[in-house]
Amino acid sequence: MKHCFWATLGLFTISVAQLDENREPDIDRKMEQCVAMVSDAVKFFKEKPLGEACRSFQRDLVWRKGEIFPFVFDTDGTCFVHDDDLTVIWKTFNTTKAGAGESLIQRMLKVAENGGWVSYEWDNGYKLSYVKMVKKADKNYLIGAGFFPESPEFKTKQLVKSAITFLKESGVQDLADRINNPVGQFVRGDIYLWVYDLEGNVVAHGENLAMVGQNLIDWQDVDGKFRNREMIKLVSKGEGSGWIEYNDRGTTKRAYVEKVVDPATKKAYIVGGGYYPDIDGDAVRSFVQKAISFLRGNPRSVALRDFSNKAGGFVKGPMTIFVYDQDGVMLADAQNPGFIGQDLSKSRDAEGRFITKLILDQANTFGKGWVSFIDKRAYRNVYVEKIETPDGIFIVGSGYWPSEKSVSAESLVEKAAGYLETHDPEDSFFLFSSPSSDY
Repeated sequence: MKHCFWATLGLFTISVAQLDENREPDIDRKMEQCVAMVSDAVKFFKEKPLGEACRSFQRDLVWRKGEIFPFVFDTDGTCFVHDDDLTVIWKTFNTTKAGAGESLIQRMLKVAENGGWVSYEWDNGYKLSYVKMVKKADKNYLIGAGFFPESPEFKTKQLVKSAITFLKESGVQDLADRINNPVGQFVRGDIYLWVYDLEGNVVAHGENLAMVGQNLIDWQDVDGKFRNREMIKLVSKGEGSGWIEYNDRGTTKRAYVEKVVDPATKKAYIVGGGYYPDIDGDAVRSFVQKAISFLRGNPRSVALRDFSNKAGGFVKGPMTIFVYDQDGVMLADAQNPGFIGQDLSKSRDAEGRFITKLILDQANTFGKGWVSFIDKRAYRNVYVEKIETPDGIFIVGSGYWPSEKSVSAESLVEKAAGYLETHDPEDSFFLFSSPSSDY
């Protein structure tokens, strides 16, 4: 008989059996493994001394099921064990935010007494964990186990649900301010949120602030579909939520929308967000090669102008073209036109990686290939090629945010193999083993 787990994600509750049918195929299996592991860990924790139990959780393979392992916090937020990561032991997480303005430990405490599910930000991703409270020597501890769901449907729905929780706690204006921040807590790569009222007025938009305040009830996609009318109709019946599809700048976008009532004003709003199911590595590579053909066949000024203009024919869903010269000066970028003409050779991502240097090194060393870095609070994979034309030498690229761990893993292996081919093996292995490196 198939189990039906109930998940508290950012203090909202859903039945996993009711999640979208296109979710990560083995999500139910992983949830079952988490519950079983926590049950076994609680029993073991009660029977053994504190130090012995935590050392076993950290070292013994019996406590490993792929990415799933037990962790232990006390109710003050002190971490006793979290996989084999020694950097977090004795660190206090009682002020660490878990999203929607709430701390990680507060979120766990709300469900742990009887055992429950929480979703929170960890290592630049959303982690779903089952946690349970256990008493030992007159002190309470939180024991849990979790994983990172791969499904873009799950991730999108989770982000919308977190925003709804925030609106209920802090009001629509505070939520709008956060959604309107293009690198804020409600953005994950190319997944961003928006808020409309039921008349089609834009209250917040995570990608285009210029839309805020406009009435877009009659907005149509390139296929003539009245997306906003359909969105309002969908949330006005049944469960007040659901999925819609439409054409966003030449590619399919799949969005989850849900109605919520502001407790203060009693006014209804729609919170939504979506992802691009057809954007993958092959699509990005083809997009870059199309841009290269255009650059070879047109004057430099024409090509760079069209690459930098969102109406220039080189925007497809979340994909845009960027162009650098060999020194790291940005020559074209429709996504960030304010950077054009600037030397970005020292620009870094959230983990301290020199983004432009990574791109230049890849292009200059191998002529083409993939690089990965943090962008908009998620790992972005970027494909680049170095080309030479009568107008000069250019590095042309585009990127996307993969949802599947397998894609990120393949990109990392390809990157490491390329590095190993051109560097001393001993130096390479040392770099690969360093937790602070790009590998």
